[in-house]
Amino acid sequence: MIKNQFVIIFILAVFLVQGQQAIEKFKVEKDESLAFVDIKHQPNHPNSNEMGDDGQPKEGACIIFRIPVNGKKINYLEDKLKHLNKGDKSYDSLKETLENTYNENLDYFHILREGFNVYFDAAKVYFLPDSSYNSFLKGQPYNFLNDSGQPDPSIKCDEKNFYFIITGKDKEQLLFVDKNLNPLDKPFPYKKNTFMPAFKKIFNRQLFINNQIRYFNEKLMYIL
Repeated sequence: MIKNQFVIIFILAVFLVQGQQAIEKFKVEKDESLAFVDIKHQPNHPNSNEMGDDGQPKEGACIIFRIPVNGKKINYLEDKLKHLNKGDKSYDSLKETLENTYNENLDYFHILREGFNVYFDAAKVYFLPDSSYNSFLKGQPYNFLNDSGQPDPSIKCDEKNFYFIITGKDKEQLLFVDKNLNPLDKPFPYKKNTFMPAFKKIFNRQLFINNQIRYFNEKLMYIL
């Protein structure tokens, strides 16, 4: 009896999530049909949100996404491999784990990059590996990631103001915070409340992340 009730609840949850995702997908397609495209990467683009009411440019701000890169795991695996020979029993397994970790990082980066390129133009977004966060705050050498997800010393944030987007309880939840990783006062957003997030992440990870990016853009468009 309990098992049957669980199955019914699960099926209802699936229908609810799919129904809401269909609505959200329609909104996304509608935005795309209105040419809501990447403009922040076009040089000298006269973006309307860069102008104040007096016709003068607003004071700029850059948004930094502190992207998790599994740095400790990668360092551990690389160190282990340095002390092994290709014929050792655990070498192939460790190498495969390392390659999978690199691929997971790159796949996640591309999901974020695509979402911000299409649905965010409130400010320029930079991607900073979480392993470089402390160096960035201390003014020590650090590298933002380029469009290929590789460290690029030529990319710099030249604005005086900057904010962070970080991950929350998992890599799919996004939070907008200050440089100390604390929520900002209103009208700044903090997070998008999502109905049944666990199911949505399973069904469509990209859409789940895109909806949060769109939410931040809507909230920040007239603030930054």
